[in-house]
Amino acid sequence: MSINNDFSIRKIILGAIALILLVAGGALYVVHARSTCRAGETATQCASRHGWPTVVDTAPLEGGLQGGTLVTVSGKNFTKNMQVTFGDLPARNVKLISSTKFIAYTPPSAVPGAAFVTVSLKGQSNTLPASFRYAGTVGVRKVEPAVGPAGTTTDVTIYGSGFAKDSVILFGGTQVKNLVFIDTNTVKAQAPAHAPGVVDVDNITGDEDAVLPDGFTYQ
Repeated sequence: MSINNDFSIRKIILGAIALILLVAGGALYVVHARSTCRAGETATQCASRHGWPTVVDTAPLEGGLQGGTLVTVSGKNFTKNMQVTFGDLPARNVKLISSTKFIAYTPPSAVPGAAFVTVSLKGQSNTLPASFRYAGTVGVRKVEPAVGPAGTTTDVTIYGSGFAKDSVILFGGTQVKNLVFIDTNTVKAQAPAHAPGVVDVDNITGDEDAVLPDGFTYQ
């Protein structure tokens, strides 16, 4: 089969499912093995024929860890049924403007760094590299233990980045007790008493606020 060289194809096996990975113009398409491109067509023609959603541009390219940044995404073949993520996190309040544009709010992120925008529709996904980055040095990565009894305090170790002696750590909006600074990546504390349920964990240091969504569970 003759294929134009503006893209490359990689085949992988995941369990019993064969997938085709189509790399074109810096973007990655995940295509079922049955949906291969035709001989001689370009990657753009192939994507258009299949109706795959394609991300071309995003603005702005950076936002805070607390989330809530309004991002405009341009591309093609967008529909109201597609799923949108920033990294592994679902976008919030996605609003389709047209088949070539939508807006969405970024979700909170626990750590700074790249969170590429991905659009998915009917099992097909497209990711635009370098499309968004969470700025900042403050983060929350995990809490150990991640589960504790409701109605009382629990001794926990919190791992992340940018911790300081005057950091404010919140579990479900309530400040922890007896905060002990270990280093910039680790603090110890007592999670405050709380009703049963799952809560976010915040690291507020200086003027930065990082959130670990669903970081601790009260049982």
